[in-house]
Amino acid sequence: MVVGAGAYAATNWSVALNAGSKGQAQSASVANLTISAIAVPAAVNQAYPGGYGDAVLTIHNTSTAPVTITAVSLPTSTTYAPGYSNSTLTTATACTSSVTWRFSTTTSGSSHTLTTPLIVGANSTLTVTLINDITMATTAPVTCTSNYFKMPSLTAVTATAGAGTPTASPTTDGWTA
Repeated sequence: MVVGAGAYAATNWSVALNAGSKGQAQSASVANLTISAIAVPAAVNQAYPGGYGDAVLTIHNTSTAPVTITAVSLPTSTTYAPGYSNSTLTTATACTSSVTWRFSTTTSGSSHTLTTPLIVGANSTLTVTLINDITMATTAPVTCTSNYFKMPSLTAVTATAGAGTPTASPTTDGWTA
């Protein structure tokens, strides 16, 4: 009994390519990132006068390629986060000049390297808790208790588009100087 057999024949005929034979390819699109404040998950470390707290945000990448973020640039140390009585950040409070990004300086755009690079997948959103990266002034008035804060916009990010395994969401990160 024959289970399987195959045969092929070779010829002396050869095949070549015509001049100008080619293919077509296309590069991925790259778009700016969108960073937004969110209330869930809630900040674990909450700010108090003279102390630090967490900031929770999402990073949305509409590019068709993953994006790796290695640093953020902060506004000045006198650009304050306004306080709100609700997590949707719609009802303002009297707490207006007590909370800033930690390690911000008097010069706008100071760059701070993240502890771990964040890779935001193509066409996806990454939720990040920045651990102890906000600070509350020791002079914060009592009107700042039980507030939510809309942190000032970052002035830039250091990021590149390209290969990489996306960071699992949600995650934690931050900077130390």
